[in-house]
Amino acid sequence: MNKIAVIDLGTNTFQLSIYQCNRKSFSLLFSHRVGVSLGLNGILEKKIHREALDRGIETMTSFKKMCDDWQVEKINAVGTSALRDASNNKEFCNEILSKTGIQIEIINGLKEAELIYKGVIKSFKKKEDCVIMDIGGGSTEIIYVLNKKPEIFSFNIGISRLFQLKNWNDPFSKDDIAFLIDAMEKECSCINSLPNINNFIGVAGSFETVYEMIKLKAINSFNSTLKFNSQKMYCVIQELINSSMLERTLNPHIIPIRKQFISIAALQMKWFLDKIQAKNKYISTNSLSEGVLFDFMNKKAEI
Repeated sequence: MNKIAVIDLGTNTFQLSIYQCNRKSFSLLFSHRVGVSLGLNGILEKKIHREALDRGIETMTSFKKMCDDWQVEKINAVGTSALRDASNNKEFCNEILSKTGIQIEIINGLKEAELIYKGVIKSFKKKEDCVIMDIGGGSTEIIYVLNKKPEIFSFNIGISRLFQLKNWNDPFSKDDIAFLIDAMEKECSCINSLPNINNFIGVAGSFETVYEMIKLKAINSFNSTLKFNSQKMYCVIQELINSSMLERTLNPHIIPIRKQFISIAALQMKWFLDKIQAKNKYISTNSLSEGVLFDFMNKKAEI
């Protein structure tokens, strides 16, 4: 049995997941996430500001200590949208390597979508056609799975990226909503010709918040796909779209790192769900981290 760590260096959040693995199974031992806001004030300039670099370095240093405490044998660290776009990403990666010994692999959007697919599809037991959506800070990945074959897309419509486009009213005005929908439509026009699919799977993250607001408790499942009540899901999504920052701050079911951007995420959910008209809606507790893990385990098994 091996202890393997995966670090997802996202645009908003860094997440450490530590797994116990063998060739046929795995279990989650420990998970910890930190709101680093790596892309804040710089993602549109394709640069990571010094303050964000320092937050990232501090977080990665603490993650390395946690891995040492757990006696992790292998650390897989992947950087996504904010890092892949940043002109100074090598500076960040070199500092991390120097201070922690952790080598960061910066992956492109299509590779990110492929790994998300590998993680999520393991949790979907129905084995039917589905469409997967992962709303990130810098990018959103959409994967259509038809006859067990994935068609993958990565779009620069992540919620931190959209948030930094303009000054927003609080709560959103009709003009704000129209602006966001127009921005998403322009970036994602290529998916308009794709077929509707009955099964929609939202990937962890902001979808966790919607699920937990419906259930009024935290998700306590692993490697699973949970079904949404469609009517309640739409009600919560609309509530989030219309919410003010104060209302989100006071809501105990929205974790602190999601309070600022969740209304944009909710609008993105509604925009896409209205587009595809899926009958069944699910949330997968698996995400990019599990995809990275499965990819690593498969490569190791081939050696």
